[in-house]
Amino acid sequence: MRGADRDGIARVPAGPGTPVHAVMSGTVIGTSAAGIAIRAADGSRTDYAGVRPGVREGAAVAAGDIVGAGVGEPVEIGVRAASDARLDAVDVLLGLPDPNDLGYAAPGVGVDPYAIDRDLVPDDGAGG
Repeated sequence: MRGADRDGIARVPAGPGTPVHAVMSGTVIGTSAAGIAIRAADGSRTDYAGVRPGVREGAAVAAGDIVGAGVGEPVEIGVRAASDARLDAVDVLLGLPDPNDLGYAAPGVGVDPYAIDRDLVPDDGAGG
C-alpha cells in the first residue's frame, strides 16, 4: 500500500469496477471524472484518486459507504489534517474497520483487508 517514495499516499489494489468505500464519515466536497474529496467533521480531508464517483458533491457519507468504483488502477488515498498538513494515509488507514466490519460486504472484490494489514505490520510473535 505504501509507495517506495513514501509520499504519504496509500495505493490500494483495485480492478475496474471494484467498490470504493469511504474510510471516514463526512461530506463530499468535490468530485471529478476520476476522484472524490470528503471532509470529516473534524476538518480533516480524504482524497480518492482512480475512482469513478458514485456520490455527488454535498452528499453526507458514513464510514463504509460505497462512494465510487475503481477505474482500473490502484486507488490512491491521501489524507490531510484540518490544518491541511499531509498525513501518512497508510498510518491513518491501519486499524480502521474494514467495510465488512461495518456491514458493507462487497461481493467479488477478492481483497482481504486483514491480509493487507498483516502484510504491512510485521508479526512480533506475540500473536498480534
